[in-house]
Amino acid sequence: MHGVVWYKKGIVLRGVGNMKRILSIVFCLALTMRLVAGGAPTDFEKNLKADPEKGYEDAVILLETGEINNTYTREMSKTKYLMRMKIFTRKGIEDYGTVKLSFDPQDENIGDIHATVWTPDGRKHVLNKKDIHRKKVSKEWGMKVTEISFALPGLEVGSIAEYSYYHTYNGLQSINTWYSQHPIYCFRSEVTVIPWPYLRWGYVGGNLHAQPEVEHKKKSARGQYVHFTMKDIPALPEEDYSLPYNSRREYIAVYYMDVNWKFTDYWKDRGDRYYERTLKKMFKPCGSTRKVVKKEMPGLSSDSAIEKIHNYVIKHYTPISTMAKDDISKLDDKYIKKLSHATTVSKMMKLPYLLGYQLNYIEGALIHTALPDAQIAYVFYSPWNNRLFNKDLHTLSQFSGAMLRVTYKGKVHYLEPSKRLLPADTVEYGAKSVPLLILDPKNGTRVEKINADKPEANVTKVNIDVAFGDDNLSLHLVQYLNQYESYKLRKTLYFFNDKEKQDVLETRLKKQFGDKAKVVSQKVINLKDIHKPLILDMKFTVPFELEEAGDQTFFKPVGLSRYLTNPFNAEKRFSSIVFKYPYIVEQKLVYHLPEDFSLVSVPKKENIKLFYFGYAISFTKVDDHTFTVETKEHMDRNMFNSTSARMFKNYFDQVISVSHPTIVLKEAE
Repeated sequence: MHGVVWYKKGIVLRGVGNMKRILSIVFCLALTMRLVAGGAPTDFEKNLKADPEKGYEDAVILLETGEINNTYTREMSKTKYLMRMKIFTRKGIEDYGTVKLSFDPQDENIGDIHATVWTPDGRKHVLNKKDIHRKKVSKEWGMKVTEISFALPGLEVGSIAEYSYYHTYNGLQSINTWYSQHPIYCFRSEVTVIPWPYLRWGYVGGNLHAQPEVEHKKKSARGQYVHFTMKDIPALPEEDYSLPYNSRREYIAVYYMDVNWKFTDYWKDRGDRYYERTLKKMFKPCGSTRKVVKKEMPGLSSDSAIEKIHNYVIKHYTPISTMAKDDISKLDDKYIKKLSHATTVSKMMKLPYLLGYQLNYIEGALIHTALPDAQIAYVFYSPWNNRLFNKDLHTLSQFSGAMLRVTYKGKVHYLEPSKRLLPADTVEYGAKSVPLLILDPKNGTRVEKINADKPEANVTKVNIDVAFGDDNLSLHLVQYLNQYESYKLRKTLYFFNDKEKQDVLETRLKKQFGDKAKVVSQKVINLKDIHKPLILDMKFTVPFELEEAGDQTFFKPVGLSRYLTNPFNAEKRFSSIVFKYPYIVEQKLVYHLPEDFSLVSVPKKENIKLFYFGYAISFTKVDDHTFTVETKEHMDRNMFNSTSARMFKNYFDQVISVSHPTIVLKEAE
C-alpha cells in the first residue's frame, strides 16, 4: 500500500513494504548488487557548462548512488556510496576538493575508499591509499570518533571527479535515511534499500520538490528491496542561524514499524497503549523503590522532593551513552546479559550502568513511591537542533530523547536523568517550541509544545579587564555562562584532558577576539557542579595598533561584540532564521591606558532596538587613564521566517558598526 500526499511545501511520500514478521529470524542473503560508476567522462559531461540560474556555478553533482543493505550479515548492515561531480571554478575546488568522513569506531567502520579524477586534457588521476588521512577526534560525552579526509587527486577546473566507499555498522538501523539534496545542484540521486526481510517496514519522504520514482523488486520468496530515484534536485546552501542542514534537505527514510496495528490516530493510540502496557507497570512502586525512599529520602513532601529524587538517580546510575571515556570495559558480555534481562525496575536498580529509558523508569518509580499524588507523563521528543518529529514516520525510534513530565502540587517538572549533566527542571533548548509526543495517563496521548524561555532565564555575564603592553593587549576575562551554554560546554570539558580543554576554549575565544588571540592561562570553575553556572576564567593577549594624526592618537577597542562579521550578508536567504534560544548577554570591560597616554574622549551611547532584539553600548570615562564599556545584547524570540533576513542584516550592520568605535588619546603631559 503506497500513497503520496501533497502539501504546500512539497511532497510527502508514504509507503509500506510487504514484509512478514515472525518470532524467530533466520538469516538469508541472496542478492548482490552493483553500484554503477560513470567511468570515463561522457560527451555530455565534458561539454557541460556552469549554469548559475540552475544552481551550479562552481560545481555540480552528476550522479549520486547508494545501497543500504540491512542483510549484509546477521550482525552487520552496510551502506555503499558513490559520488560523481564536475568542478567549474577555483572556488569549486576549494569547497569540494577535499572529502571528509567520520565514524564511531566502537560500532562502525568506513573502508574501500576510491577516488578518480579526469582532467580536461584527458589525464586520469587515481587516489593513492597513502593520501587517505585518519585521526581520532573527541566529541561530546568523551566520545572518540575517527575522521577520514582525502583530497581528490589532480583536481583542476573542468575536471570530472568520482569517489566511493562503504560504511558498515553493527545491527539494524531503525531508520535508514538517504539525503538527496546538497549545497549544489544534483542531476540524479538514487538509492536501493534492502530491509531485513522478516520485519514490517515502511518509508516516508520529506522536503521533496518532486515525487521520486519508486520501484519494488523481489529478492527472494520472503522479501523484497525498494529503489528510489530523484532527479534535478535543486541546490540548498548551508546557512548560519538555521535549522540543522539535514532537517532541511530532501530525504527518503525507510524504517521498521513499531507495531502492525493500523490506528485511526496512530500516535494517540500508540502512545496510550505504550503507557498502559509498559510505563504503568514500570512506574509502579516496588520493594526496591520503597527501600531507597525509606533509607535515602525519609519524610519527603517538600517542594524540593522531586529535585532530591532526580539528584539521587543521576548520582547512583550512569547512562551508558555517556560512558565513552569512563571504564567501558566493565560492560562485558556478562554485564550486557544482565542488562538485557533487566525487565523490571527492581532488576535495573541493581545495575550501575543503564540505558537512558531505564533511568527514566527508575526515576518515575521512585517519584510514585515517594509522592503518590504526583502525576507522571512520559515525553518523547526530537530537538529541532537534531531531527524534527515526523508524524508520518510511524516509529518511536525517530525520537532522540525521552523525559518525564511530573505534575506535583500544581507545578510541572521536566526531568531527564539520561542527560546526567542537565539539572532537574531544565529542558534542552532544542526541545522547546517544537512538537513533543506526551503520553499522559490522565489526559491521553497528545502532541504539544513547550514554550521558549523568556530571555531573563538565559543570562550570560562577562567581565573583561584590559591592560596595554608594548605590542599586545593583555586581557583577563571572567564569563558566567547561562544554563544552556554551561550544559553544552560541560558535555565536552567534563570528559576532556587538559590539552583538549585548551583547544576547545581557545577556539571559542578566537570566534570573538580573532585568530591572533593567544591564551596565557585558563581556568574552568564549577565544572562538576551542575547546579551552578559554569565560569570561564581566561587570560590572553591580542595584538593592537595605535594610529596617529597630528597630536592625537586613535585605537579601536576589542571584544565589544561577539560578531566580527555580519552572518546575514548573503544576497538571498533560503531557510528560516533560528537562534538557539532567547537570551541576554551583559558585558563590562575596563580599559587601563598606558601612563604615557591620557583619554581625550569616548564615543556616545548607542542603543539599537528592533522588534524582538536589541544592542546597547555605553562608555564611561573613569579618569584620564581608565574608561569602561558596558554592552547589553538581548534576543526575545529565537525563530523567524526567511523574509526577516534583510532586517537582521541591517541590525547586525549597525551592531558591528557601533561595537568597533574609535577611542581618541593624546600623549600625557
